[in-house]
Amino acid sequence: MKKYISIGIIVIIILVSAYFIFQQEEIDNNNTADNRICITESGKAYYPPNEKCCGELKSIFGPDVSAIECKLIKKQGTGAPICAPCGNNVCETQYGENKCSCPEDCK
Repeated sequence: MKKYISIGIIVIIILVSAYFIFQQEEIDNNNTADNRICITESGKAYYPPNEKCCGELKSIFGPDVSAIECKLIKKQGTGAPICAPCGNNVCETQYGENKCSCPEDCK
């Protein structure tokens, strides 16, 4: 009888451990999933934790920065994010592209 109780306790411990391991994996998967809203409109500013640029749009920072601010933004990676068609070989200032925010298009 004691043998069956010991085996039962071991089985319960294994099942409980497996349950918590699978629960942690599900939490980790939910935290890494990208549930942000896709922005597909050129020139639209977005809120990074909840939104992202999608399709052919890339994230750039706003056009209203000085040359000094441009260097700081590039160095620190900060700025007002805007979705723009940066990289299409056309400097589209109406979408916030300039020599600083999109040097590949605005030479």
